[in-house]
Amino acid sequence: MDSDTFIIFPTRHLVRQYRDKCIRESTAGFAVVNAMTFDDLVDRCMPRVNHMTHIDDMYRRSIVDAIMRKENLSYFKQILPGYVWTVAEDIGELKMAGITPDRFKSLWPVGDAARAADMYHIYDSYEEILRKNLLYDKEDRYILAEQTLSKGLPTFLCSVNEMAFMYFFDATPLQQRIIDAVKKHIPCKVVDGIVRQDDHVAHIKALNISMTGAWDRRTECLWIADKAKELLMAGYKPSDICIVVRDAAAYRETMGWAFRRKGLAAPGESASLLDSPMISSILRWLDSLWDDSVSIDAISDGIYLRQLNLKAMNLSLHDTPDSYAQKLIDTLENSGLRFSIAERGRLGEIEQMAADVKAYEQFVYILQSLVSAQQWSGMTNAVGLDEFCGTLRDMCGRAAYRGSISYDRGPSLLMPSAVRGLTFPVIFMAGMVEGEFPRAIRADWFIKNDERLKAGVMPTSRSLLAQERIFFNLAVQATQRMLFMTYPKVKPDGTPALISSFVEDIKALLHDMPVYDVSVNDMLDMHDDIRQETNESVGYTACGDMQVYIKNKFQNSSFSATAFNEYAMCPYKFFMGRLLGLSAEEDKTRPSALDIGSIYHAVLKEFMQDYVGIGLVPDKREQYVQRLADIAIGHIDASGIKLKYATETLYDVEKQRMVALLATWLDAELALEQRHKGTYKPYRLEQAFGMDGAPPLILSDDLYDIRLIGRIDRIDTAQDGRFIIYDYKKGKSTPDVHDIADGMDFQLPVYIWAAGKMLEHEGYAPAGAAYYSIEGAGLKGMMVKKGSGINTARQKKGVLDDKEWDDMLKQLEQKLFENFDSIMCGLYPKQLQKCPLYDAYNGGFCDFTNICNA
Repeated sequence: MDSDTFIIFPTRHLVRQYRDKCIRESTAGFAVVNAMTFDDLVDRCMPRVNHMTHIDDMYRRSIVDAIMRKENLSYFKQILPGYVWTVAEDIGELKMAGITPDRFKSLWPVGDAARAADMYHIYDSYEEILRKNLLYDKEDRYILAEQTLSKGLPTFLCSVNEMAFMYFFDATPLQQRIIDAVKKHIPCKVVDGIVRQDDHVAHIKALNISMTGAWDRRTECLWIADKAKELLMAGYKPSDICIVVRDAAAYRETMGWAFRRKGLAAPGESASLLDSPMISSILRWLDSLWDDSVSIDAISDGIYLRQLNLKAMNLSLHDTPDSYAQKLIDTLENSGLRFSIAERGRLGEIEQMAADVKAYEQFVYILQSLVSAQQWSGMTNAVGLDEFCGTLRDMCGRAAYRGSISYDRGPSLLMPSAVRGLTFPVIFMAGMVEGEFPRAIRADWFIKNDERLKAGVMPTSRSLLAQERIFFNLAVQATQRMLFMTYPKVKPDGTPALISSFVEDIKALLHDMPVYDVSVNDMLDMHDDIRQETNESVGYTACGDMQVYIKNKFQNSSFSATAFNEYAMCPYKFFMGRLLGLSAEEDKTRPSALDIGSIYHAVLKEFMQDYVGIGLVPDKREQYVQRLADIAIGHIDASGIKLKYATETLYDVEKQRMVALLATWLDAELALEQRHKGTYKPYRLEQAFGMDGAPPLILSDDLYDIRLIGRIDRIDTAQDGRFIIYDYKKGKSTPDVHDIADGMDFQLPVYIWAAGKMLEHEGYAPAGAAYYSIEGAGLKGMMVKKGSGINTARQKKGVLDDKEWDDMLKQLEQKLFENFDSIMCGLYPKQLQKCPLYDAYNGGFCDFTNICNA
């Protein structure tokens, strides 16, 4: 590029690399760099607006939230964080496309749909709040800058002979208007930077490219960290290495964990605010004020909360968002927390101090956005403390801060859009699976594709997918020597991942491209440093006062079978969930498995109530189906899950699916009735012990009395004095007799003991127990006695003779007391029996995979 040309880049990374290049090529050791980002150009062209206040995306989101809560909207019956973010982002997109509220009304007649009417009303109210309070947002900056340029050039551009806009293949309408305004005064050229097909193919063939499939994301990140360390030891600098990920938020934490395990500086410059221990402990304390299941005892004396006079804050369960936020700000500002942070720096913990300062400032900034938004909008509506905490946690999850002052020492961690135009000797492209890169382009549920086409200036799903291809090509083009493409074979939820079509295209070009597979054991066995750290991470063992605390906490507490299952699968999981009170954040954008399961249980209880002591007969199937559907629809509509679906159509589809699955369960129930030939009839439904006023089941030995509680979904009895227990499960996967015998699942044995105690005075004895899958339509796991009538010729697993039955129950009771003794003694080692980090398919479910280094 000619030295007289003033260059405008889309990203600061390009400006930084261009600056470094100019300095390297300068014989004087310094250089005048005539380059800036597009946003810098906009700022320099802005007129003086000292009387106005600029707001960013976080403030916009808070204003939109206030508007949606204040107004009586037709489409949005419930205000969820995901809805607020979508509307706020769509407003930004509309403004970038130059579509005003009046233009919006002409494109989407507000009288045709409640959705369009709500969007217009929110957008128009948002613009009115900005005008009334002398505010301007990012898009207004562009409009003001364009107005300045239409009148003439600002001083800093008067001596410029030519301008070049580099890598602007995706300029928005507002950006294009600014470019056109500059063109009226200065010769300009726009270089899109798109790599042409022939050049792209030639570049690929000249590179050293390999593909590595890892078992899961953690294994993938460990492999990248190991390879990066190898390159650094070979003489490469951290700045020579770039890790490209499409979903930076999903990879940032795991990649940082992997690099730290290798003794390397974590890649990237920022982290989610939820990753800050200080912010997470404050949010945890807030949750404890409204959620009885959250225990704050374990963290209330931590280094952060100890400095806050939390008890004096006096938060009520209902208040306005600005009141909650202001009380938090006052508590933070008047506490010794900032002094404590500074003290950590004085003691030598410079990096931690810097991270805490940034996190503190960002957290207060979010709170201030909530206060200002409520005041600007004039909102006075109160919300529940739980709703405020959910909103605050969601905002913190989307806010990034610099978690370390040493970020320049690590490799770059960039999204593909930020890599365009850059060059690196080595690039790792991680997460190369369909749905991640290219990302799953889902049509905006609020402003739909056909509506975007009608507007003519808004991106559609098709154009966004084409943009994904461009970003991929530019990331490949940024590689100078070595390109490592990696992908996890399974997703975080345990389902198989499909390799990216972009990678398949390169495989078709390079038939001899090396392809590798990496397992978890490969990474753990390959390097002594990783194995050593694994041995050191042994979990938690209580001592001193903590042992006393644990005994006082659990001595007279009631335990469910689920608690013992957790300890059996992983004692450390029990520690995090039952002692520290940690839990995964609820996804409020869709119903949880617990939501659906609770509906199923309520429906089956009401349906079976009329057949207690009678049972079902096959001849009445159609009558049963209609009654079951009526009951199901009533419970589903009354449950409130409709509010968790983006559209009513999605809700209707889910409702039909649930009704259909219940009809399939009915067929399984009729088949079960035929299998045991009417021997067993429903006797008790939702039978509680240790709950609802019913006494607990107490098991005793020489040391302990264990108080067990639970609710048995269904007990069927036979006239000969036998009973069998059914425990309804939503999903298709359930424990089997081997899990029970190995002490991995105590639910059926505990239910057998409890039911035996309840029914012994009526002369009943157990014949068995089974898991009854609703969506799997049948018995999926059982332990029953021979001759119970439940087993079939094809289903031998779980059928026990009297001695096997008695021996198993005796061994399980002994195992239960052994586990309880370990719990009371504070022994919570990482003895992983079932862990999704090791076995993504059969490793069970764990809320703590993101914070555990198992």
